[in-house]
Amino acid sequence: MEGPRLFVYGAQEAVHEVSLPDRIGGHLEENEIFILEVHIANASSEPVEAFATVTIDPAPEDSIDQYSGILFYMNTDFTIPPGAGIDGAPVHTDGAVCAVPRDVNVFRMQSHAHQRMTKAESWLADASGSRAQKIYKNEDWHSPVSRSFDDPALAITAGQAIDFECSWSNETDQNIEFGESVEDEMCIVGLGYYPAIEYDGSGTVPIDMHGNVFCLDGDLYY
Repeated sequence: MEGPRLFVYGAQEAVHEVSLPDRIGGHLEENEIFILEVHIANASSEPVEAFATVTIDPAPEDSIDQYSGILFYMNTDFTIPPGAGIDGAPVHTDGAVCAVPRDVNVFRMQSHAHQRMTKAESWLADASGSRAQKIYKNEDWHSPVSRSFDDPALAITAGQAIDFECSWSNETDQNIEFGESVEDEMCIVGLGYYPAIEYDGSGTVPIDMHGNVFCLDGDLYY
């Protein structure tokens, strides 16, 4: 399959719904391939039947003024030492700062991590890198806070940045790092925004990202 995998939607709760602001819509091109990928953990000793469904409600073209996009920001460069957050030891905290490349309006924000996360926080940083405004806090790895920004949306100007960090405990005698296993950890924030950043050749990658902006450990891809 040619082309990159671009993020459309993500959730980890049993039931989850996202509504876009008035006259804002997502955009899927005709004949694009939609991949449904599900990660299931079974903590029992017996097989379980699991399933996932995604419902996308189409909108008439004349009801949409602007398309939405996703800021998908990840920190993978961390190591949680043994004993962090255990028996009075401090938790381990690590984060990253990711720039916002255009003027955007954020309408939704949510974090993602695994079972050892104790807290995820985010700030809007100014051009100098100083934390100007706290915009997100979550202390439940299993059912993370989904914060909505409406009336008005959170306006971010080009040059500002998202400063985010996660804190974890580690009850094991081994270092824990980023990974997809339930025994690994993650630190991700996702922000729904509009208008979608369109491909004009001035971004950091030579392809149309359909409004996806990725940041990996401070490096921006859009």
